[in-house]
Amino acid sequence: SPESFAEARGWMDECLISHHECPAHLPADLPTRLIEVSRLGEPESARLCETGGQKGHYCALSYCWGGDQVLKTLRERYSQYQKELPYDQLPQTIKDAFQVTRSMGLRYIWIDAFCIIQDSNEDKQTEMAKMMGIYQKTQFTISAASALAATKGFLHTNYHDSSLGTFYHPLRPINTRGWTLQEALLTPRLLIFTNMHMVWKCQSGYQPDFHATSRDANERRRGEDSPWRTYSTWHSILNKYTTRQLTEENDRLPAISAIAQAFAAHFKTEYHAGLWGRFLVHDLMWENWLSNPNATKTGAPSWSWATMKGELQYDGGNTDYARAEVVSCRTTPVSDKNPFGAVTGGDLVIRGHLNKL
Repeated sequence: SPESFAEARGWMDECLISHHECPAHLPADLPTRLIEVSRLGEPESARLCETGGQKGHYCALSYCWGGDQVLKTLRERYSQYQKELPYDQLPQTIKDAFQVTRSMGLRYIWIDAFCIIQDSNEDKQTEMAKMMGIYQKTQFTISAASALAATKGFLHTNYHDSSLGTFYHPLRPINTRGWTLQEALLTPRLLIFTNMHMVWKCQSGYQPDFHATSRDANERRRGEDSPWRTYSTWHSILNKYTTRQLTEENDRLPAISAIAQAFAAHFKTEYHAGLWGRFLVHDLMWENWLSNPNATKTGAPSWSWATMKGELQYDGGNTDYARAEVVSCRTTPVSDKNPFGAVTGGDLVIRGHLNKL
């Protein structure tokens, strides 16, 4: 409703103007492509546009695809989509995201299915390598937390209710999708649409100002104090990530590549198919008891956790007392443009003692 969006704009303005904990939002380098939406009050329309290296403001959408998308940017549709997207045929979640964009006073939104050419592997590799920056530079990200699929939509409720106090706001089903983890962790601001409430989340906290009772909210808060400072944080994120689902299992490394890129700036070491050179002996001590070792075809080497489905666990070993030595390690990225993404294989040589079982 107009009241709901007025409230959301108030939250956003307060964050942008007075939250010193949150990053200042100056005009940012725009992604390669964005969707331009019509202004509020104009006939509803949208088109794909190339930004040409300009600076500006935009939002992004984090959502569950719910299977392959019928409408997405393909090479044969590219020219037509630059003129106009087939608005009436678009999935409801996409149309709802356009409505949020214009109602929040923005003209541009980034949506993966349309801003990446889906049948061009070269474009996929190029754009996936930019995902960290795309989400970090958004004014905010729309989280369609309640929508099981792109066809379902998420604007079902009048969210404006100033009487709300303590309440539960489940973030499923969006927290079951692999790609959405890095989208939520990297964006500076989230506008979350659950099936009951609209919630603003930034580095200063939540609006409405409430005591969240959901497990998801409590877990997210615990990780915010120092999201990139410790090695254990990486393992915690991996644990959460490996409980999630992917439409394409060969996205197992790409769907966490933007988070890996962010950690790389801190670790300053090589990245090998989900494992870090500096901590490689410890990183090899992963276990996954519930997986079929033949369950995935990711191209990752057998010593990488990315070869298996299911929740990842570490045994808590300490690299300070490692009793093995890495002689050499090498992985081959699918694309040199995205060293944190998919790989075609790898080799590892280690030296250590063998114990008789």
